[in-house]
Amino acid sequence: MHWVGRKLQHTVAAFLLYALSLAAVQGSTVNINNEVDFQLALRDPSVQEVVLEQDLLLTREQWAGFQNRTAPYLLTRNLTITSNPRLRKFDLNYVGDGQVELAPGIVLNISYTVLENARYGAGVNLDFLAHSPGSFVVFWHSVVVRTACVSTADEPVAVALQPRLPGFPGRQVAYHRDNFWMRKTCYDRVLVYKDYTQMTGSSLVDTAAGGYALIMRNLTKVCLSFLDDACVSSTWTADE
Repeated sequence: MHWVGRKLQHTVAAFLLYALSLAAVQGSTVNINNEVDFQLALRDPSVQEVVLEQDLLLTREQWAGFQNRTAPYLLTRNLTITSNPRLRKFDLNYVGDGQVELAPGIVLNISYTVLENARYGAGVNLDFLAHSPGSFVVFWHSVVVRTACVSTADEPVAVALQPRLPGFPGRQVAYHRDNFWMRKTCYDRVLVYKDYTQMTGSSLVDTAAGGYALIMRNLTKVCLSFLDDACVSSTWTADE
């Protein structure tokens, strides 16, 4: 009976995630090659799927006037960002300031894409997004690259202890793996979020920029370097 209950939970969670993915791709598709194409696609209400045909790099100069001076651009339709071929690089280049707000109930689906420089500091939020309560950001079979990470062997255990989002039954599952090949480079000590849900904006640091439900299915976190444990635990500063 215990096995049957686990199987039922997995089936329900998979159905909910599948429904979210369908909600994000019921519309026209546009292929993009640069950030101007990406901006046009965001503003075009008929576009619900964006396909990266080249690696995409954002620049602060191009995005300086995208949002309203007093409010972020409000996205009121579901949108999918994906790649062709798979795992094109989407370098947000730390373009933050909450450029885009997701309206309540909106799904931003990111699949088969490599995200780089999406956030300053720790945490799972995307600095590109403004506070977006009631919306969803879903990662499918994608990669997030971090410049530096804290080395934590117990991270899968910490993930397992996190509560699931209401309405998404199942278990929080993550694991480490080595020999992860991506774009002709091999990485060790990557963390794979096999099935993970979280409400962003749960900390004082993130409340201004989170608010959306984050759902990860087979998302891999790649760290280009790891901070030394002694450095992380030290309370010394450059002034001392």
